[in-house]
Amino acid sequence: MITRPLVSVIIPLFNAEKYISEAIRSAIGQTWANIEVIVVDDGSTDNSLALARAFETDNVKIFHQENKGASAARNLALTHSKGEFIQFLDADDLISPRKIEAQLDRLAIFPGHICCCSSVFFFDNEDHLQRPVAAVGFQKEVYGGDEFLTGLYGFPYGGMVPMHSWLTPASVIKKAGRWNEGLSVNDDGEFFCRAVLSAKGVINCEDSVSYYRKHRAGGSLSAGLSREAYHSMLTAMSLQHAHLLQKSKKPADVNRLFARKYFETGVAAYPQYRDISRDAINKSVAFGNENRSYLAGPVSTALSRIIGWKAIRVLTYLRFGV
Repeated sequence: MITRPLVSVIIPLFNAEKYISEAIRSAIGQTWANIEVIVVDDGSTDNSLALARAFETDNVKIFHQENKGASAARNLALTHSKGEFIQFLDADDLISPRKIEAQLDRLAIFPGHICCCSSVFFFDNEDHLQRPVAAVGFQKEVYGGDEFLTGLYGFPYGGMVPMHSWLTPASVIKKAGRWNEGLSVNDDGEFFCRAVLSAKGVINCEDSVSYYRKHRAGGSLSAGLSREAYHSMLTAMSLQHAHLLQKSKKPADVNRLFARKYFETGVAAYPQYRDISRDAINKSVAFGNENRSYLAGPVSTALSRIIGWKAIRVLTYLRFGV
């Protein structure tokens, strides 16, 4: 008898009444039938919880907690999950109907690995099915964990893998540890850094797609550029740096890569949060960053060579508030 492993789809929910029904439908509409959906409402103040409860069945479970953040909601869902594999999905994002089945087919060939897929990025008012699949630049089907992350963070392709692009064995999550509830921005980057390094390797599945919704006006914490956002960003980056250093065969490359990332974060935080900017720049210097060129539009980049990047950042902040 062929067993069909259970997959737990975990959805943290906070004030997403416009999107939650579509997100749940994309989960229960998977071609892989052996699925449980676990929605954790994180103290929503709109109609999100009521809309989610309309889907409640034996296989769609709805929980509620006081507002503690998405990472805490995911951890609570993990506590209730029974699946051999975990699919994380944010309440405003979607996955293609064969996403889970196609990735499980690949993971059956490569047990103990973690599987990612291509993504479609679309704005709130766009039809996600009409948008092109983003070019990622991965050249191989299977990667070592440190090799994949070094490439993702900058050498040679760079880019972003949305959280719901991954399908992760529960055994890998048990080894990697749960979500860091102290982070609010890039909590997914820090979590999946640990997950990738805890797996046997990374598989790229070309037969499935995740749909990542972008909001034109500040609907996310990172878009608000708050002090909390920058602090979380820098903390997560430092943790990712440390995780990767522990496993990498090329620590000098890792230090050089993160030195540049610290510098870019320090530039972005200036002048609004000068202390965070100073901390990030100091980390950049400590890990050997010698290339402190400011990269923006052609005019700003050229002027920065004359008056320095800090002056350009002040002018940009005074004019645009960013």
